[in-house]
Formats: sequence, structure tokens, C-alpha cells
Amino acid sequence: MGSVAPLPLLAVFVPAIEAAGTNINDGTVEGMPTIDELEARLDAETPMADSSISQAGPSTEENDNESDAGDEDKSDSEGVGDAQDDEKQKIWIPPSIDAARAAHAQLDEILNPRRKSGKGHKDPGLDLLLRSRLEAMKRFLWNYTNTASRFYEKWIAASIDTARASEKGPWFARRLREWSSAFINNYEVLPFNVYGTWNKSRLDDEDLRQELSVHLQSIGKYISAMDIVRYLDQPEVKARHGIKKTITERTARNWLKTMGYRWKLEPCGQYVDGHERKDVTDY
Repeated sequence: MGSVAPLPLLAVFVPAIEAAGTNINDGTVEGMPTIDELEARLDAETPMADSSISQAGPSTEENDNESDAGDEDKSDSEGVGDAQDDEKQKIWIPPSIDAARAAHAQLDEILNPRRKSGKGHKDPGLDLLLRSRLEAMKRFLWNYTNTASRFYEKWIAASIDTARASEKGPWFARRLREWSSAFINNYEVLPFNVYGTWNKSRLDDEDLRQELSVHLQSIGKYISAMDIVRYLDQPEVKARHGIKKTITERTARNWLKTMGYRWKLEPCGQYVDGHERKDVTDY
């Protein structure tokens, strides 16, 4: 214990010497405090440190309480976000076992529909990609709901195990959780194969195509691609057909070509026989 006591004294004594700037070669230091004075100073500083800590404690708790209260007030004032934000939050919440079992049974009916006679099953008529996804979802929900499974009531672990069984990685496990959660919330939401669907044109809508034809005929003999662009840019037309973004002039040209219109120059200098004009016959 005697060897430990001098350590804090040195920590204070050495800076004090450097601050005084005196010469200690002769073994004497003028203007420096004695050891008793240093010990008294240390004893006086220690309670101050303890008191400062004790005083900081309640203030920190009060700040935490104030921040918690602020968060509560903020949470009460929130809730005006988009509906899709709420849906995204629901996707990552593990469903109940009963809901997952009901979804598993519904997937079995989709994959193995019974014949009208009640004997045997018939082809569900699903494409290969959608069928493989539904089968993976079914295995995932079985892992999650089966009491004999190692992953019973373990949402993430069951998805990872199912992905590994399908020779896939964590990305597929996340997709399984998303697809299954969306299907549990609504049985009509299926992970369809969207390959090739982005090539579908709005002009395939017969109502829109007929409306554009009537509009172009009302313009007269001469039309341009910008006539379609300006017509579709009207707010009432957008609302009627669910259009969010106006098409470009290039797209309008392609639409005119699809609708049977062709670009051509008006012939100039053509002779027209006007002997049957009304003014001529009256003359």
C-alpha cells in the first residue's frame, strides 16, 4: 500500500514543477507546495469529483425522460405516412402460427387443386417459376409451423434453412419471408413471374385507343405526334386512364404507326379541274 500512495502525488507534482519553471538541480524548489498541501488538495478535489458525478446522474435521467416524452409525443403526432410504409413494416413481423398454418393449407390447394369429381388432383396451370416459388413458400411455412421441426416458431431460421434446401442463399430467404407475409395478409397476392410484362403498351387498352382515334379525327386532316402528347397531358384524361407520366413525342409517333397512320408529304402543283365548282356553274 505504501508504494501506491506516491503515484497520484507525482502526477500532480511533475506538472506543477513544469508550470513553475524552476531549477531543481540543487534539490530545492521555491514556490512549490509541500507534500501535506498536495495531499490536502487531493482530498479536497476527490469529493468534488464524486459530487459532480452524482449531480450529473439525475440530470441525465431527466434528459432521458424528457427525450422519451418527446418521442411519445412525436409518435402520437405521426401516422400520416403512405400506406405502403405500413405494409413494409408488417412484412417483417413474424406471423402467428395459426395464420401461417392457414396459409400453408391455402398454398396446398393452389398447388394441388382437386378435380370436380373430388377424386385426384388436376394441373394447377401455373408457370414453372411461379410454381417453384409457391412450393418453396409451402416448405418454408411447414418448417415454421411444424412442431417436430427444429425451426418451429423461428421465422428467420426457417427461411434460411428452406433457402439452403433450395440451393440458394440469404437473398432467397428474405424473398421467402416477403412473399409468405404478403400471402398471409392477402391470399390473392402471389409472387408472379413479371418477365416480359414491362413490354406491355398502354395502347393495348381498347378504350384508350378508341378515344385517341376519335380525338385525332376531330382535329382534321393534318395531325402530328404532339397532338397525342398534349391530349394525354390533360388532367382529366390522366385521371380517367390512370396515367401518371405523359408519354414522349417519340412514343406518340410509334403509337400513330401502330394505329395505322403513315407519314407523307402533301403533293404540290397538282392540277385540279374546277369546272364543277359552285361559283363557276353559277357564272
